[in-house]
Amino acid sequence: MAASATRQGVISGFLHWWLAELRSLLPSLSRGQAVAAGHRVILDMETGHLRATECRGMRDSELGRFVLAPERREVPADLQLLLRRLRRERIEVVVRLPRAQVLVKTVALPAEAEENLREVLGFEMDRQTPFPADQVYYDYRNEGIDKQDGRLRVTLVVVPRSHLDRARERVEEWGLSLTAVTFDESGSGGAAHPCAPPAFNLWRPGRQERRSTGWGRLNRILGILALLLAVSVAALPLAVQKLRIAEVERRIEAVAADARSAQSLRDDIDRRVSETGSLLRQRRQTAIVIEVLRELTALIPDDTWLERFELKDGQVSIQGISADASALIGLLEGSALFENATFRSPVIRDPRSGRYRFQVVVSVSATAGGPP
Repeated sequence: MAASATRQGVISGFLHWWLAELRSLLPSLSRGQAVAAGHRVILDMETGHLRATECRGMRDSELGRFVLAPERREVPADLQLLLRRLRRERIEVVVRLPRAQVLVKTVALPAEAEENLREVLGFEMDRQTPFPADQVYYDYRNEGIDKQDGRLRVTLVVVPRSHLDRARERVEEWGLSLTAVTFDESGSGGAAHPCAPPAFNLWRPGRQERRSTGWGRLNRILGILALLLAVSVAALPLAVQKLRIAEVERRIEAVAADARSAQSLRDDIDRRVSETGSLLRQRRQTAIVIEVLRELTALIPDDTWLERFELKDGQVSIQGISADASALIGLLEGSALFENATFRSPVIRDPRSGRYRFQVVVSVSATAGGPP
């Protein structure tokens, strides 16, 4: 009888192992449906709080809400009663994490990635999420090939290991059998029913630590290399085009630099021409003033005194006293330097000197200030 019992134990252990292996190979959705199909208890774990829901198929009943102490060893009395029942009846336990602790993202990959999707997602983890692959647990759902761009769409669910391990270790300390770890999918378009089949399972006992060996590892490595090769081939034309664009931009920048240099030189020439013109105008104006003063000195008789002289816009205005003011117009008109001489105001006799006060305006000839 002892030998028979031993054989039964070996057979029972083998069947348990075989069923566990088959279960780990099921797709995510099938695993979730298997979890949801039987009798299990769902533990919604948030910081400092726990809600327990018993599910029999799609029938649910709340077992209670509990406050968790910071120290794991301190278990409330009402929670201890529930834990004893779960251990005694060996009820499967599913931990459901808060939605805020989980990252859900839609990822686009080359269609070739479908054959080794889990390995490819692990390889792409640090590029698609803020976490490296060794710091997270993850699951996925294949959404199929997008007909518009031919790329594979995958819904990726990621949770930091620290969040999941904290909940898992607490459940294991309670002596419970953890079957799966899901998350609250009601905020992600999932079913709101507490016993609805989960679409994702972030924890599969035994699989998280299992390492592939032999041909399986080689196939995965070859698959990843093939994917990298496909990505490189697809990216090569873009890289060549990028290099060409960079070369064109470099040439454009060189031409633009030459153009800026030429423009700067042109601006400098214009500035110097303007300065030279200004100097020439000042020189000509000075020459006109000297020539006008010399001509007036020669024309005005000794009995005439000038009190005011002004040269502006080609016109000379003189004001003073003369014994014969009326003769001044003829003197000025007789000069080749002046033209259009006229009195600006009537001639007035000065009672103190007995002479005549005058104010004359005369235009300067256009040839004034030229070379002698």
